Amino acid sequence: MRTILSLVSALIFMLVVSAAKLEGQRSKDTSMRHTEWVGNTIKEIQTIKVGMTRKDLLRIFMAEGGLGSSRSSRTYLYRGCPYIKVDVGFQATQQLGERFKEFSDDTITSISKPYLANPTLD
Repeated sequence: MRTILSLVSALIFMLVVSAAKLEGQRSKDTSMRHTEWVGNTIKEIQTIKVGMTRKDLLRIFMAEGGLGSSRSSRTYLYRGCPYIKVDVGFQATQQLGERFKEFSDDTITSISKPYLANPTLD
């Protein structure tokens, strides 16, 4: 009987240790995937440069809602995660009298570093 109890105890111990190792490996794998995603996201965001157009920007960003925007300045949300934002400045290239209407060929004059914040959606 003691032999059986010893065997069962040893087996339970091995199962617990194995489960802990597997959980630790899963956690490490998940962490690595998150780190890789963030790295790829930063690389993609950095493809947007001053001199490009609003149309170029809209391939990977979407306009944030809110009242503080104009044709020359707006905050954008990364399409892959709306908590990642950039603030972008523009130079109008056509219909200069249109203060609020945005055109796809408006030129980017500035873009902030990406930052995290809650999205404002209207």
